[in-house]
Amino acid sequence: MSSPTTGVTSSAVSTPHAVAIDTAALIPPAHTQTWRGRLDAFNELTKPRITRLVTITSGVGYAMAGVAQPSWHLPSLVISSVGCVIGTACSASGANALNQWMERDRDGLMPRTCER
Repeated sequence: MSSPTTGVTSSAVSTPHAVAIDTAALIPPAHTQTWRGRLDAFNELTKPRITRLVTITSGVGYAMAGVAQPSWHLPSLVISSVGCVIGTACSASGANALNQWMERDRDGLMPRTCER
């Protein structure tokens, strides 16, 4: 089909462009190829010190709410508090890992965090 103003014909089918893929980026670093390296990387991603602080805060708040409820029985309070603490720890760890993934480009530009 020809354009009335330019007289240039355009085709309805575009040709595919070759995409260069950096295969070196697909290979994991050498330190993450061992179990110890993977555990270290997981530990760094989840930020255990921050996760511990958030989990303790949640546990204390849950315990204070549980003491104020005289109708709760001790076994159900213990089971639900363990669930609260484990759920909070998993949520905080996941949020920390997602935050590091989302901020990876900006962190690479800052001198303090460029080596992470």
